[in-house]
Amino acid sequence: MPLIHDSHFFTSDSILERSKKYDFPNPVTVEMFIWDCEIAAQLQNADARMILKGGAAAQLLLPPEKQRGSVDIDMLATGAFSEGDVSDLILKVTRTVPSLKFSPYEPMEPNPRLPLVTYIADMPSALQGLMRRKNLEIKADILLADPGLPTTEISNVETFALEVLRMKIPTRGSCIGDKLLTLAKDSIGMTLEEDYPKQMYDIDLLSEEMSTSVFADIVDAIRKLTPLEASYRGLDTKPAEAIRDVLKVTARYATLDTSIASPDDKKRVEAFQQFFVSQSQRLPLFGWASRALRIRFMTRLVGMTLDGRMGAKQVVGNLAKARDLAESLNSIQGMKIDEVRTGLLRMITEKPAYFRQLKGKHLSRVFWEAATTDNLDKVESLFA
Repeated sequence: MPLIHDSHFFTSDSILERSKKYDFPNPVTVEMFIWDCEIAAQLQNADARMILKGGAAAQLLLPPEKQRGSVDIDMLATGAFSEGDVSDLILKVTRTVPSLKFSPYEPMEPNPRLPLVTYIADMPSALQGLMRRKNLEIKADILLADPGLPTTEISNVETFALEVLRMKIPTRGSCIGDKLLTLAKDSIGMTLEEDYPKQMYDIDLLSEEMSTSVFADIVDAIRKLTPLEASYRGLDTKPAEAIRDVLKVTARYATLDTSIASPDDKKRVEAFQQFFVSQSQRLPLFGWASRALRIRFMTRLVGMTLDGRMGAKQVVGNLAKARDLAESLNSIQGMKIDEVRTGLLRMITEKPAYFRQLKGKHLSRVFWEAATTDNLDKVESLFA
């Protein structure tokens, strides 16, 4: 079987070893990511116009210890690409790797506006003697509309599952921008709410490395993808409207550690962490609330950039300062904790319904609730 990646990675010994090394209780998470990368690499090898995007691509931009699992792949066909071209491409990959079986997938309610072709890939599992699982199934979505976003080619990237030899993917900023829009629930976002935690996980971790070029790509992606996604839904959503919808979802997830949180949202986060996230990267609910608020902080800056109130350099400076301040809170001890928390609470001008519950929360959680571009200097003065 002419695999692109080293055949050792596909063995049960390697899968179990890496599952233990990177703290994934379920080794199937590791095996599925191996095949995600292999299928994407086979498709790209067969036709260089194919780009891996989505969650699997995002992990290739993160260090192995922060990567999460993925059970499907999203591909983008650049240039002129028809459904017939996809069919020929799938046939070519099947001939190269006979153990891969592809079958067309038709959604129950297909969207005639959406130029998407979907296949289910079936392959034998190396864990079948251990997990009572004979085969794996991976869904491959191939989008036939190219928004013209910048891409990058990575090589020899270590992941929690295997070393990826080569892959063409969107840039970090393009990934972040694309994923931000999936949270625009009331307009162009994802309808499957079970997927919100994985999008938020990726956005938050990808945003830890920020530069003016990365932020420029975020804004560029939002400007280009918003009208495209809106057209698939018969809408006329503007980027600023999509940003407002993203803020609604982040506000909802910011309640996760409060009494008004949605039980369903809590279950979605727990389910996501149980299968997709290594034990070392799992967060308590207050950590997820902080994550939602960090994304809210950045999304507001994106909105300010879209309407011309702030430039990329200033945004990056604000993001870096906010993260540094949040990190410095960990060194505060004793009576100073209550003093700083009280100061942060006083800075919250728009008090949420759960405001009283913030009085006992972790400092970093309260900080992200309070932080705005206007008060970062005041927050810094609390540490003096």
